[in-house]
Formats: sequence, C-alpha cells, structure tokens
Amino acid sequence: MGGQAMRRFSFLIFLILFGGLFGPARTVFAAALPEFIDTGHQLPGTPTPLPLIRPVFENGAAVVLYGIALVLAGLAVYRFRSRRLLFLLSIASVAVFGFLLGGCPCPIGSLQSVVAAVFLPGFVVPWAVLILFVLPLVFALFYGRVFCSSVCPLGAVQEIAALKPQRIPIWLEHALGTFRYFYLGVAVVFASTGLWFILCRFDPYVSFFRMSGMRTLLFFGGALLLLGVFIARPYCRFLCPYGALLGLCAKLSKRHVSVTPGECTKCRLCEEICPYEAIRRPTLEPTADERKSGPLRLLIILLTAPLLIAFFGWVGYRTAMPVARMHIDVKLAELLRAEETGLVQERGMFRETRAFQKTLNTNQSQYLKAAHVFARVRTATTLLGIWIGLVIVAKLASLAMRRRRLEYEVDPARCVACGRCFWYCPNQKGGRVFLEETGNP
Repeated sequence: MGGQAMRRFSFLIFLILFGGLFGPARTVFAAALPEFIDTGHQLPGTPTPLPLIRPVFENGAAVVLYGIALVLAGLAVYRFRSRRLLFLLSIASVAVFGFLLGGCPCPIGSLQSVVAAVFLPGFVVPWAVLILFVLPLVFALFYGRVFCSSVCPLGAVQEIAALKPQRIPIWLEHALGTFRYFYLGVAVVFASTGLWFILCRFDPYVSFFRMSGMRTLLFFGGALLLLGVFIARPYCRFLCPYGALLGLCAKLSKRHVSVTPGECTKCRLCEEICPYEAIRRPTLEPTADERKSGPLRLLIILLTAPLLIAFFGWVGYRTAMPVARMHIDVKLAELLRAEETGLVQERGMFRETRAFQKTLNTNQSQYLKAAHVFARVRTATTLLGIWIGLVIVAKLASLAMRRRRLEYEVDPARCVACGRCFWYCPNQKGGRVFLEETGNP
C-alpha cells in the first residue's frame, strides 16, 4: 500500500473510530434518564416544552454550516484549484455533517419533503429543509457540482474510501448511470403518494454515521464502502437521485470545472486519472460510414421512442396495485374487506382492524379513502413508467449524437469536482496553491 493509500486509509479508520465513540455518547446524553430505586420519589408531570426552539436552532446552524462549506468548496475548485483543500473539507464534512449531525438534516433527503409538500395536503416543509434542498441546486447552476465534491457527507466518505479506484467499461458506466434517474422517479412516487421516504429508509450511510439501525443497512453501507475502494463513489454515480438533479443543473451552470488552467497539451493524464469517466476526449473526424450511420441510428431511436415510452407507461399502470398495497390505508381496507366478506374466521382478528373499530369510522369510509389512494398511486406509477421511458430514450439519443471536440473537456453532469485532474495536469504545476510540487493526498 503506497503512501497516499496509507494516509487515506488512516483517515478512514479515524473517522470510523470517531463515529463509534461519538454515536453512543450522543445517544446516552440525549436519551438517558436517572434511575430512582426504592426512594419513594415520584417523577413530576411532563411540562409542555417550548415549541421547536432547539430543533429550529440546530437546523438553522446546519443551514449555515452547509452554506459555509459550499463557499469553501467553490473557492477550492475555482480559486485555488486545490485537491488538498477539497480532501480536508471532505474529512470535515464527514465528521460534522456525518457523525456529529447523524446525516440529518440532509439535502438528499429533503427532496422527499419538498415533493410531499407539493402533493400531500397538510404536509408542511420546515424552512431549513427547503433551504437545504434549494441551496446546492443554486450553487450547481452557477458552479457545477461543488456540493458533491466535498460537502455532501455521503459523497465525502466515499471519496475518502476510494483508495484504489479502477475505471469500468464506458458502456457499463452509461448503463448504470441511468439508474439514479430511475431512483429519482421512484422516490418522487413514494413521497407524493404518502408511502415511504424511501431515500431515508434505505440510506446506506446514515446507519454507519449513527452506528445504529438495522443490520441489513449497516451491511449495505459497509459493502458499498468496500466496493468504493475500487469503484469510486458507487452510490453517487449509480443511485443518488439528488446527484441526478445536480447533474442536470450543472449542465446549465455558468462555470464548469476545467482540466487545465492553460492550453491543453493532450497528454491524456486527466483521462487516465479520472475514475468517473467525466473527461471527454477529443473527437476525430467521422468517416463516411459514420456520417451515414449516425443520423440513421438517431432517426430509428426517435421513431421508436413513442412505442418505448408507451410500453413503460403501461408497465407502470399495471404495477399500481402492488405499490398501492404498501400504503397503510389500502392495507387496512383489504383487512376490513377480508373480515366483512368472511375470508377470515372472525372479525377483529387483526390488530389494525380492532384499532380501526375504536375510531367509530365506517368500513365504507375506509374503502373510499383506499380508492382515492389507489387512484393517486396509479397516476403516479403510470407517470413513473413514462419517465423511465423518456430517460432511456434520452440516453440512447445522446449516445447516437456526435459532438465535435478539439481538446479534453469535463462532462459537467458526471464531474463531481473532486480535483483529481488538478494534480496530474502538467500545466497546473506552476499555479498550485497550498500544495506540494510532487505527490498527492
């Protein structure tokens, strides 16, 4: 193991130990109560707490810290072009936003709250959550994915774990990269229909940051970190739906990360070092066959696009019932129906139905509520199928189109502004700030 890998491995071990010590201590101080044994002491009545003073303060502090970190990341990328500063900021983000705050509040999870507020009556988004959702997107519109570079704790811990990143075939990169757009659609469906906040429920690193939670999620997060040693940032590249939104904003950004501060010498060092396939190589002049086959492939894709979109829309329509059965109102209606029609031996054999009978509501009212939920879910899953079809068509069309490039350029949608290419560009050596002339972190 080289010096670079050894230092980064040491940082990772330190962060794990830090989380292991801080997570239980935070739980003890927050939840422990004194014990009274055989003293006759009576606990006083629970007073009414002041409304949300501590949570509002903590959420406001998190917003301020995220804003400061975004500014620092932008300076490290565009002003200092410093991989070292970005790496140090990643360590701080994992320590503060990961272990200290427990991964919450989080801009990634805030996506679901915003969607629920739009589609579910009565759901209110706290102002801090709304700001956390919008702030990285605004930065992405002006400066690209600086949030992913070293501010997001999920991305930062993967960046630290990437000790020996290997490149994967470009076709596999394109195929797996579309799943984050699918996951984005699934998250919107689940949040808009009142099912689960699926991004939080299956977050692979929150359990790791808190050193608690289901064993399956701890195992999942550990497996992703282990995979991330060799396949850099697997969650960011293939699953993160918020990263998909940031990538779309980054395409429209005012500034993009540049590989070189000067003229490109086409040394290919940036292409070799980037593990994210975010460096676009110069294009050659197309041959006569390529000039003919390219437009033909694009025409075929566009002609078959309506059929493809319609097929996935139909699949989404057909999956409405299995998805709707996950909703608590639909499950309760099915249990009530089973008791009412004699599919089960006796009434009141389910805890859910016994609790429902105490509410004095009628079965018909619950059936109407379940029908309303099913209609909403069916619309959402149909739109999800259409969305998946559109994503596939857009990906195929983008691969069929050929763009002319004269030098190596950064793909703003894939680039996470990690600064790896800064170290290896020969034109960068004379202008490094806070960096050694040789070696890398």
